[in-house]
Amino acid sequence: MKLYAKWFTNLIALAIGWGIINWSAAETTLNTFDNFTSDALYGSWSSATIDAGPTAYTITATNYGSNYKYNPVDGSGEKTIELTVTLSSSAPNAGKLGPIVTLEDADGTSFNFAWYGQNNGRRVLTLPLNSPSNVGTAGSIAGLNLATLTHLHLQLDPSDYHSGYTVAWENLRLTGAPRPVISAPSFDPLTHELTLTWTSSPGKVYTIMQTSDLSTAFTPLVTDVVSGGSTTTTTVLMPDGNSGFVRVQQQ
Repeated sequence: MKLYAKWFTNLIALAIGWGIINWSAAETTLNTFDNFTSDALYGSWSSATIDAGPTAYTITATNYGSNYKYNPVDGSGEKTIELTVTLSSSAPNAGKLGPIVTLEDADGTSFNFAWYGQNNGRRVLTLPLNSPSNVGTAGSIAGLNLATLTHLHLQLDPSDYHSGYTVAWENLRLTGAPRPVISAPSFDPLTHELTLTWTSSPGKVYTIMQTSDLSTAFTPLVTDVVSGGSTTTTTVLMPDGNSGFVRVQQQ
């Protein structure tokens, strides 16, 4: 299940009607769990019923279980971890179900983010990235390096609840870093070239998105634009037509 950050429109009028949309907050997707597979399963999950569906990774089991997944992501600059999960059980669980996410970086540091005491239902759970529930492993360098996240571990701790449960992992993302903000766009009506400058992060890669109107989904215009540092400037050839909207999206 793909979830998208809310955005607001900040339209900058250009000579012939192209508008700029700046996003309000960042988002780094760790996994959407679409057709997801685990690299390894532990505890009760090693014999659980698993449905690797198109929108969620669903596990039906009894007692504690966990997984392992190689999941390299650059989440630098983000502030919050957000998990979307649906919980259900075969008997009243009295708030016993506890989903846990462990993030591990390249030097072996692992942070555990736990949401104990959950009842049945769909939950959107958050925690600050700098305040984990506990540190699983202290690597060779202090702290969790969000730029070198390498592994992902999912867990479900049912406490003293011993009946069956189902956990559907739907989306896991990091949020909070500033989005690219476009400034000083310029358009050449003779060549149909649009020059954009935006705030960027070193080492990141960006996509220029466009749409003819806001009732139509944005589609990539140019991909793999390498960051120029704290700001990036690029020129793109706009499609036919004298109006529309563009935005910059971090890949």
